[in-house]
Amino acid sequence: MWRSFAGRTRDELYAIGDGVARLPADGLMWAPVAGSEAIRGRSAWQAPDGALFVVAMDAGVSSVWRHDGAAWTRDLSLPAASTSNLVGRSSSEVYVALDNTLHRWDGAAWSSLGASPCDGRDPIMARLALAGAQAVVALCDRHALDDSRGPSFVEWDGAAWSESPATGDSLAQIGPPDALEAYAWEKARGLGVYRVRDDLGWGLGALPPTTHIEDLAGMPGRLVASASLHNAEPFDQSLGRTDGTSWTRNHDWMHFSSNGETELPSGLWSDGRWVATTVNVGARSSHHGGLANAAVLCDLGP
Repeated sequence: MWRSFAGRTRDELYAIGDGVARLPADGLMWAPVAGSEAIRGRSAWQAPDGALFVVAMDAGVSSVWRHDGAAWTRDLSLPAASTSNLVGRSSSEVYVALDNTLHRWDGAAWSSLGASPCDGRDPIMARLALAGAQAVVALCDRHALDDSRGPSFVEWDGAAWSESPATGDSLAQIGPPDALEAYAWEKARGLGVYRVRDDLGWGLGALPPTTHIEDLAGMPGRLVASASLHNAEPFDQSLGRTDGTSWTRNHDWMHFSSNGETELPSGLWSDGRWVATTVNVGARSSHHGGLANAAVLCDLGP
């Protein structure tokens, strides 16, 4: 089963799941990466110098693996019930959250930056995004039965934690490592409005009209969304790209469904043209007994 993707470019793309596979430049066939057979990957990030970092979970233990192009090294292994995505600026600055504790790789070792201000019952940092040169933004998540109010997002500025003024239930990292931005929004009721965090702080933005945004990826000015829009022919659901004015929509990923029932893809990887995602095949939700999942790569055009 594939769960996420990572890569510097479309010509060097990795699928992460029960093992790690690479799609070579010819795009013909995913090839297993030697030594990854036992890695139960959740997410990954590839540094500008090519180093690949993968966070995995197996039997209640979370590990971070590093591939230098020749061999795998497990640099971190700790008991944890949940993991976030991996994010980084270079192969000597990488972050991951295990439960509610942020960890940082400095090129030689992992260190704990401590628990976040996410509060409530069983809080975790469900997703991370880097913004500008210093900030790490984290999406707070809590137990489903917890009705206490707390921050939606928290930030680490390199020295201390603070609560973020942004609200919502979704977070994505946009842009290349040298110009990273964090996007925060509300999936179902945000109506395309998002908050964006860079070196100057938080600002407000809006996408062309859409009803639901499951995930965002891409580059500023070439945002890619897994989105739905009611009464948008021929299908409500799409992988779409926008320059901020209108959507270019692609429905090819839906052909992987065996019975016409699909769910909006999440965990997008995109360079602004190519988009990779996983699609649960044969059901609207993996919780409803989907037959399998497929790794999908779509070309949204120049």
